[in-house]
Formats: sequence, C-alpha cells, structure tokens
Amino acid sequence: MILPAIDIIGGECVRLAQGDYEKKQTYSKNPADIARKFEQSGSTFLHIVDLDGAASGSSQNLAQVQNILENTDLSVQVGGGIRNFEAAKRLFDLGVDRIILGTSAVNDKILLKKLLKQYGAQKIMVSVDARDEKVLTEGWLKDSSKFLSEFLEELKGIGIKTIIFTDINSDGMLKGPNWSNIKQVIAAGLNVIVAGGISSSSDLQKLKEIGAYGAIIGKALYEGMIDLTEAVEKFQLSNLTKRIIPCMDIKDGRVVKGTFFTDLKDAGDPVELAKKYSDLGADELVFLDITATVEKRKTLCELVKKIAENINIPFTVGGGINSIADIRDLLNSGADKVSIGSAAVRNPELVKKTAKAFGSQCVVISVDAKRFGDSWNIFIDGGCTNTGLDVLNFVREMEKLGAGELLVNSLDRDGTKQGYDTELLRAICCAVSIPVIASSGAGAKKDFLDAFNQANVDAVLAASVFHYGQIEIFDLKKYLQANLITMRPEKKDLSKLDFSKLNGLVPAIVQDADTLQVLMLGFMNRDAFEKTLTDGKVTFFSRSKNRLWQKGESSGNFLKVIEVKSDCDSDSLLILAKPEGPTCHTGTESCFGKSEFDLIQLFELIKERKKKMPENSYTSSLFSDGLDKIIAKIEEEAEEVARAAKSEGKQRLIEESCDLLYHLFVLLNNEDVTIADIQEELEKRHK
Repeated sequence: MILPAIDIIGGECVRLAQGDYEKKQTYSKNPADIARKFEQSGSTFLHIVDLDGAASGSSQNLAQVQNILENTDLSVQVGGGIRNFEAAKRLFDLGVDRIILGTSAVNDKILLKKLLKQYGAQKIMVSVDARDEKVLTEGWLKDSSKFLSEFLEELKGIGIKTIIFTDINSDGMLKGPNWSNIKQVIAAGLNVIVAGGISSSSDLQKLKEIGAYGAIIGKALYEGMIDLTEAVEKFQLSNLTKRIIPCMDIKDGRVVKGTFFTDLKDAGDPVELAKKYSDLGADELVFLDITATVEKRKTLCELVKKIAENINIPFTVGGGINSIADIRDLLNSGADKVSIGSAAVRNPELVKKTAKAFGSQCVVISVDAKRFGDSWNIFIDGGCTNTGLDVLNFVREMEKLGAGELLVNSLDRDGTKQGYDTELLRAICCAVSIPVIASSGAGAKKDFLDAFNQANVDAVLAASVFHYGQIEIFDLKKYLQANLITMRPEKKDLSKLDFSKLNGLVPAIVQDADTLQVLMLGFMNRDAFEKTLTDGKVTFFSRSKNRLWQKGESSGNFLKVIEVKSDCDSDSLLILAKPEGPTCHTGTESCFGKSEFDLIQLFELIKERKKKMPENSYTSSLFSDGLDKIIAKIEEEAEEVARAAKSEGKQRLIEESCDLLYHLFVLLNNEDVTIADIQEELEKRHK
C-alpha cells in the first residue's frame, strides 16, 4: 500500500526534518492542490497529519481536510490531535476512511478501546513514533517513557491490527529507513505501514521484501526522488480478493495425503470431496495426480470430467502433463487451468506454446522448492529429483514465457503443519508480478493469515487440514476477514443465474449479515454481478445513470459482501452484507426506513450498549460485571419463566420470557455471537 503524505501546519502543506517544527519547509499553501496531483498520479490513498493538532492536542485543520475530501475521490486517513471520542467522530462524519491515534493511544487506553468497539480495527490505526527505542508523543515533543517492544505488545492485546511506524531519526532526512528497527516492529506480528526516511524505489522494494504492509512517502515525493505513478504501479497492493483453495492429491483414483510426498494415507473419494468443498465455499480446487509423472502415467481425464460435473468453481488439474495434446484433453474434460511441473523444467517451450494456444490464464506452474544454503532449488518428478535450478531465476523465466500463476510447494514444509514457508513465498512474490499460490505447511488458521500478511500471496492452498475437518473453510474465511484480509464472498451455485427475464437484469435484495434486516433492493446486470463477486462490495447497474454503480462510491458507506444466494428460479439474488455506514441516502440503516421494534432491534440495541457503555445503564453494568454475573442472571430468569408457566398465568409468562430473552441477548453479545450465527445453526438442524 503506497500512501503519499500531506502534513499541515497553519493550513499549508509542509514537511519537517526529524519532527523539528523549527525545520519546516512549505511546499504549497493549498493542500487540496497537492492531493489532486497525487490522485492524478494514480494514488487511491492519502495520509494526512494535522501537525498543529498533534502539538496542541485538538484538531486545527479540519477545513483543509474537508476541502481535500470534497475535491478528490481519495481514501483518506487522518492523524494529529485526536484526543477524545468527539474528535474522532467529527472526522468520520466528514468522510474520513481511517483515523490515526498517537498520543491518545499511549495515554488513554479507554478511548482506544471505545473507538475500536465503535468503529472496528479497520478504521482505527495507531501511529507508533519512536526515537532510540522510546515511544514519543505530542507531535514527537514528549518522551512517553514507554519502550517500543512493550508498547507493541500492549496494542496487540487491545486488538489493534495496523500501525504506522516512524523512526523519528530517519524522518525527513532522505537517507533511507532504519531497517533494523523496522524488522523488529514487523516481527511483532502487526500490519506495519512504514514512514520516515523512504527516499528511493529501492527502499520501497526492500520494504516489500521484508513484509511491510505499506509505505508512507513524504519528502521524497516533494523533492522528486520518487515517481508516484511508478511507485503505485509497482508496489500498490492488489485490491483483488484473496482465495482459499483445497488441494486433492490423487493416487489410484483416491485422494491421499502424506509427508514429503511419502507415507501416503487415504483421505477420501475425489468426486465427493470436490463437491463438498464447492458447496462449503472454496474459491477454487486443485487436483494433482501426484504419481503420474514418476510412473509415466497420464492424468485420468474421466475422473476430471466427473469432478467438473459436480462443482461450480474454477478447477486446476496437474500431473503427467507433457504435451499440448495432454493440456487440450484436460481442458476439454472440464478443467479451467492446468498445472505444469516437471515438463516446465524439461521443456520450457511447452509453457510458451500453452500460453499462446490457450491463454496465460490457463497456465499454472507448479514450483517444488527446497532450501539449499541461502537460496532454494527446483525439484521435479514428484519431489525426487534436484535440478540444481535456482527458484527465483526459474519463476522469472516462467513469467516471461507466459505463465499466468505460480503454485509454490515447499518441500521443507510439506505435510508438517508448521506453517507456510513465508520467506520463500515472499522472495517469489517480490520476483514476479503474476499471482502466487502458497502451498505446504498449513496447520492452523494463523498460518493462512501469515501467508497473506507476511508474503502477500494471492491465494493459499491446503489439503489435510481440510480433508480431516481440522479447519472449516467458512470458519477460516470469517477469521481472515476479522483480521482485515479481503475474501471472496461465499456463494451458492450461481452458474445458472438467468439475466434474460428483465432485459439483462436481476433484482438483488441486500440483507444485513448480522441482524438479517433488509437494507435495500437494486438491480444487477452480469457485469455488476461479476464485479460484486470480484471486489467483495455490492455493485448495481444504475438504470438512471446507465452505468455500473458501487454502493458507497460517493458516501463511503460500502456494503461488504459475505454471502450470495439465488432463488429457486435463478432469477433473483439475496446478498448478505456488512454495511460500513447507513445504507439509505437519508441516513437510515435501511432504505425501507425504521421498522417497528422487534427482537433484532433489541439485539442491536444491546450490541450498541456494549460498544458505548453508557453510565447508569443496567446493560453496561452487566457487561462490566462479566460472564459469571450474566450467566447467574440467565439461570435466575429461567427459573422465573418456569415458575410463571406452571402457576402464574400467560401474561406473567410473557413478561418473564422477555426478561430471559433480554439476558440471553446480553450473553450472546458478550461472547460475540450474532443473530446470523444462530440462524446458520438453525438452518443446519432444519436440514
């Protein structure tokens, strides 16, 4: 993520050196002019610091921030002087996407927690500004006495996901970042956006290699040392959603799994597993006949046909592929892509011919790598033969020949469940621009998260943890989404969606994924539908504007897609989404207005109480007292319901039932269980 920076003092765009307000250099009297130039250079993000606010303790340049928001379409994050809840709310009301807490994150943990509860970790970041291992506050003017490592652990414990790290000694000096400090901060396990000292494209490249989440560029842009257009094109993170891919290793027509390609154990029928994964929300599948190359045996096309007939997601096939004829047979049998392994090494020309004949999108190169010293070698023949080829040189050559994707298997990690080889994956991701799929080593949900955050892969592949039910795909996606990874929305079989009945349109009803409240109705053509699935945000076709229209493109109140379903006639859609603000332009949660008070509204009211914890609130006191007190109240209310049913009459039963439901909803909110979670479980039982 590349973020050009605008620092504001007295309404003007300035830069400081090492945080020294006496070393101020003014670059423009109108920050909005600078913001427009950044936008014209291809930037979609902007980092703003109100330096007057940072020094004084309250926002001083809101007019300049508002002017930028009104005159650009940039996503804006703002820091400086945000010391209370009202200041944060004021910025969000202006249309700011994210706020950055610095001094208040150090001094006011209650405020930080309150903002996290109200707006979520995607909207709240912390600026960690350090000099000589100590964290500084109040515009870098005061030593907080906190050590850097101590503060990072505090932030993780509170629930912060993303920080901006500035080494103050490097800031504004144009001599490069403090690499040792940056590596230490990245190792703490947070998403780290680096600021301070970045002065060249090579600095950006190194930040990418060591796993930085993003970079804030300031003085180097103003002094012409970095070309923003080039930086955005080369280093901007992809907006494409990430993918979860179960892998089926096939031997003798059965799915197997082992360690280091040996000690193979039966894991099930490939057709049944393929259908299961397709139904459970997998984004793609990979089918590898792992003994075909060694035994000089071609992949069984009939099995491929059976699998393809039972799924509705893209499907890659590999194993024993040696010719254009093999590839044509597999694609004709129903495969969407082919994975070429040993043959890509022995006959690189095959990769070029395949890309030319069928398109690069069909060509996946299987990269089997094993560490040798400070680098990795390519292996072939199912991991049995060391070619002596350097991995990075090999993947660069494959990209030049027309490969569309790389499937990277670490022979050091295969079957071990010790996590993906993020060092190998990061090196490959930095070496090529085509998508990279991580494979080998997944054993826990965090391993998938690390592959995305530390290596910036495009997809993660796993086998045994899915085959044996150790990790459920739906649960994994929810975990990754909670940790700010954009996932493809869950969807049922939508391949037969009928756009013909309404002149190329289908109605799409949007429902809140947590409360199940109906939010709005719109219409989608095929392009809008595909964009909704690809971007993970609801997009309609506007009949009045005669163009695609993404909900929230003007207001910022996007609808983040969780699941997509079609009706029994395949001519209407139901979309479960998480709203990022009011859905209706009138400011209400739903375009259908406020409904009469019901159980869902009670649940949401309790949820709101938990976020804001108002004083003198009974609900707040229950949350403060903790789980044991809530459970005790439920037990008490359950006894009263039973007593009312037995001897106190219908009206008393109704009254006591209301008390029980209220306390049950408090318990569910305390444990972060949603109405949608309950609904999902009820649906499972109904089936």
